[in-house]
This record gives sequence, C-alpha cells and structure tokens, in this order.
Amino acid sequence: MKKETIITISIIVGIIILCILVLLFKSFNNKPIGEEVVKCISNKSILFIQTGCSHCIKQEELFGDKVELLNIVNCIKSPEICSENNIIKIPTWIINNEKYVGFYKINELKEITDC
Repeated sequence: MKKETIITISIIVGIIILCILVLLFKSFNNKPIGEEVVKCISNKSILFIQTGCSHCIKQEELFGDKVELLNIVNCIKSPEICSENNIIKIPTWIINNEKYVGFYKINELKEITDC
C-alpha cells in the first residue's frame, strides 16, 4: 500500500474514533433530571419561548418529559404577557425578577435558582 493511502485511512479511522468518543461522552453527560429539581426551578422562574425557536426547543428538550412542570409563556400565544415583561429576545428566563437571556444548562439554572 502507498504511504498516502495509509495516511488517509489512518485519518479517517481517527475521525471515526473521535466521533464515537464524542457521542459516548454526550450520552453519559445527559442524565435525566429529577422531578424535585424541575419543580424547584419552576417555582422560582418563568421561561419565555416562541413557537419555532430552535434555541427554545433545545431549552425545553433539556427537561425531557418533565418540561410540563415548568412555567412557560409562549410569546406567540400570549404576546401581552411578553410585552408586559419586556421580553425582547427568546428564550428568556425570569428568575428572582432578573432576566437571563439565552439557552441555559440545567446546572446553570440550578445554580441561579439555588435548587
């Protein structure tokens, strides 16, 4: 086999191994969130979203089947509530009367809410 072919095959195998490792790391890192934590976050926050917003979908997906426990306001369905709260960008969390704009990981939300 030519040296160039061996190098190309080695690079491809290395990329495949790296992809597998990344997928394994992500799957181990996505532990299901406990209901008590979600309830705690929910009691201290409101999540403002908008239908079709990819970051909003990603934010909701973090909570899995427990997303129903959150206080969520959809700015398409309730524009007056979003206007009253001066929501300009989404997703936006209101926690302890402070706005947190953008996507937040569960650990970040736990820290912000003291949950």
